[in-house]
Amino acid sequence: MIKYIGLLFIFVTSVLIGFSLNERLNDKIKILKSIKSLLQQFKIEITYQMPTLTQLFSECTDYNISQLTNNISENLKNGLTSEKSIINGIECSSCVSVLSKEEKYFITDVLSKLGTSDTDGQISLLENAVERIDYYIENAIEDKRKNSKVYMTASIYIGLVIIIVLL
Repeated sequence: MIKYIGLLFIFVTSVLIGFSLNERLNDKIKILKSIKSLLQQFKIEITYQMPTLTQLFSECTDYNISQLTNNISENLKNGLTSEKSIINGIECSSCVSVLSKEEKYFITDVLSKLGTSDTDGQISLLENAVERIDYYIENAIEDKRKNSKVYMTASIYIGLVIIIVLL
């Protein structure tokens, strides 16, 4: 009896691993969409209000990336330079852990360039960044479409193989 409970536990664990891998794909899409929304919000605020970087980051209300923006805002308030604040914020935020190195580097680069040029230059930078984020979102959706079934099926089969081997 205990043996069968253990086998059931192994099977359920393998299926849950597949679900968690699938959920990471969903999280990546959510985070990228939130970053796109943040960049669009920055564009509007820079166009009409000319806020400081601290104000930009502290006014973000998106739950998906609030940890990131709060970290950056706190770093800026503590006197770190904008580039160091952004790098540190991205490294210390678990919400961006689902992003690839390329995506993290791109976001770091874009956010670090805010405030370094005139209004038109910043707006142009943000427009280009939104287009690039759209590209990342499309790739993430395609990866999810391709890989979500693979993760689920593989986790079920791996669980079944382990059970068969242990029987």
